[in-house]
Amino acid sequence: MAGFFGLFNYNKPGPGVAKDAPRKKRFFVFWSLYFRKFWKLMQANVLYVLFSLPVLSWGLAEVGLTYVTRNFVREKHAFIWSDFVDTIRKNWKQALPIGIVNLAVTFLLIFDLYFYRDNLLWLVVMSFLFLVFTFMKFYMPLMIVTFRLSWKQLYKNALIFAFVGLLPNLLITVLSAVFYILVVGCVVSTNFPLLTLLLVFYILFFPAFRSFLIQFCICLLYTSDAADEARS
Repeated sequence: MAGFFGLFNYNKPGPGVAKDAPRKKRFFVFWSLYFRKFWKLMQANVLYVLFSLPVLSWGLAEVGLTYVTRNFVREKHAFIWSDFVDTIRKNWKQALPIGIVNLAVTFLLIFDLYFYRDNLLWLVVMSFLFLVFTFMKFYMPLMIVTFRLSWKQLYKNALIFAFVGLLPNLLITVLSAVFYILVVGCVVSTNFPLLTLLLVFYILFFPAFRSFLIQFCICLLYTSDAADEARS
């Protein structure tokens, strides 16, 4: 397991920074990085929406956006259009089918949640499986663009990280769920003005923010003191 932590080690020495200098609070580091790249993230977000419009190409859009947000979290440069498209070109043979499979499994689990809504035991089981699979999907695009793994290795590692990064995974899921619950609520209540605002928010901000948060949490988790202890 120790080897896995090394895969996500993005630490690099900063020029002119004292070794014992106080660290900024992670909350402020996140927002500082996010707003520093705000306009570029918006551009990447629009690209993501365009590439995922056919739905089945969702996996392609995910790897393109993940590469950009991964670089921004690591404070490395990324050309929005060229890096986004080039990442898709390099990884489409794996990203496309895995994206389709993940979509199919997600819809199947959602159907099961609805089907077993009156059976408490199976509802709990399906909810657990849905949650774990949601966590796994946070890690797959990053592994696709960073490593060369077989499907078995990809899903196995994603399952491991789903439990290792439980708290960050829950945070990301809760924040994402708030947005989707609002969307569903607007559809059910036919609140079209608010639904329009949420749609604009999605087109301009939401996927990139979510991807940026995922990469930040992964970087934070696997370069933390806990990870250092696990490697020792």
